[in-house]
Amino acid sequence: MGIDVGREKANTNKLSIFAQDLRSAKRKISRYGSELNNHWEGSEVACYGKAISDIETRLGSAAAELEALAGAVALAAEEICREEEEQRRREEEARRRREEEAQRRREEEMRKAREEEQRRQAEEAERQEEEQEELERAAMAAAAAAASSVLNLFGRGSFHL
Repeated sequence: MGIDVGREKANTNKLSIFAQDLRSAKRKISRYGSELNNHWEGSEVACYGKAISDIETRLGSAAAELEALAGAVALAAEEICREEEEQRRREEEARRRREEEAQRRREEEMRKAREEEQRRQAEEAERQEEEQEELERAAMAAAAAAASSVLNLFGRGSFHL
């Protein structure tokens, strides 16, 4: 079963949207920190500023990680698709080769069957030729015997006209 590229693109888009949301939250926190620094005076402002700065850093890092993850998911999906396509091509090539080999075997079997039939026909023709020659020899022998009988009849004087 192949990878659902559409679903993976949707997941990649979701990760990118989450990264945008984190960047938006970072901007809002940054504005809040600026407002806090501009409108509030007190010793705790430095602590709040440090905490806000840490949150901004974490939000930026998380957004960058999500974007990197989205890129990795997209690359992995593309690579899997390429591998699946290559596997399909290899399987198709193997199937084509099997079919070609089966066709070659069928053709070879047909060639051997034709050769066997030709050999059988040649043997049959040779057998018939031998039978014909035997019949001709027998006919000649019979004719010679008949001629000999006729000559014997003439030679003994038994034959009268």
